[in-house]
Amino acid sequence: MYRKVTNHQGLTLIEILAALAITSLITILIFNVFIQSQNAYYQQAGQNEQLLSNTLILKELTREIRKTDTVKIEKDSNGNHLLVINNHLSYQWDSANKILYKNGSLFAKQIDEFIVDKIGAKVTIKIRSNDKVNQTVIVVRGET
Repeated sequence: MYRKVTNHQGLTLIEILAALAITSLITILIFNVFIQSQNAYYQQAGQNEQLLSNTLILKELTREIRKTDTVKIEKDSNGNHLLVINNHLSYQWDSANKILYKNGSLFAKQIDEFIVDKIGAKVTIKIRSNDKVNQTVIVVRGET
């Protein structure tokens, strides 16, 4: 009367749906790991680029200061530091826009802090950008 099914070839709808759900979850997890890795890479690359930019700024300032014998440090009306080298080359920081200007032209962006101090013949320059601080001390030749 009842026939016993002995042929077990093929999959039921529930088995197919379960396999599809498991595959979808694994795919979503792998995709999320990939996206997070990619975001971390781009964030780190941006920070490294800014750090390199700050290093190049300090290198340029050091080179300019070492070529001269007169360095003046002034403050503008907003209290921002102004570095004047040899009475013709100036570096001015705009704290509101976080921009460093060289002779009125854009020199660097995203500079959170630009501090220049001079004690005797020593000039200290500190640049902070994205919570990364670069600092250098330069001894000006010809000054005491």
